[in-house]
Amino acid sequence: MKLVNRIYCLLFFVFFSGLANANVMVYPMSITMNDVNPSKNQFKVYSKSDKVQYLKIYVKQVLNPATPEEKEVNVSILSGNGIIASPQKIILPPGGEHTVRLRSLSSPSKELLYRVYVEPVAANSDDAQVTTEDGASVGISLTWGVLVYSKPQDPEVKLGVDIKNKIIENTGNVHVWIKDISVCSGATQSTCKKTMIEKSVFPGLSLQIPKETTGVKSIVVNYQTQDSDLKSQHWDF
Repeated sequence: MKLVNRIYCLLFFVFFSGLANANVMVYPMSITMNDVNPSKNQFKVYSKSDKVQYLKIYVKQVLNPATPEEKEVNVSILSGNGIIASPQKIILPPGGEHTVRLRSLSSPSKELLYRVYVEPVAANSDDAQVTTEDGASVGISLTWGVLVYSKPQDPEVKLGVDIKNKIIENTGNVHVWIKDISVCSGATQSTCKKTMIEKSVFPGLSLQIPKETTGVKSIVVNYQTQDSDLKSQHWDF
């Protein structure tokens, strides 16, 4: 007896193991909304199948991104905020392609993160098949999630430190990628203890300083943004 199950895989990178069997490809997988040139606010959906495919497009806002509290919520057009994607439904012919366009409903006061999903409306009979150890046939239907960054018109990069609560805060309005944090107990480099972080911190969020801060003399954070090279922020106490 043939057992068919559905596995919905969320993909964030184009080169993912097993994509050779995907019936749909999406590119690019990451977009920064561009108010100056709105024509760049789009991505393409490509058919890799010899059959017609029916897809739906929808948007989710990512709250508290890159934290344990991360979650997604629906975007309401009636709120006047967020982004919208069009079209919301696609009939994709064999070997064809379709452009999905994005539009901001308003300019945010701080950077926001969204995922635009491309999902099959119904299971297709030609979905990729994988055979499990017990001989079962498993159908794989791929759901794609395009990351979309929506930034304010006047970006400001600003980090703060709360030594009492042992946190580094993003007090600016765009996200930063923190490479490492050094906690120094003296004036020389030899007194510093560096910890690799390699994590994004979005506006209004923070991360824990990984070392003991009692008696600390200085803290150094190496970071960068999407638009800058690696920089350093230094605090003395």
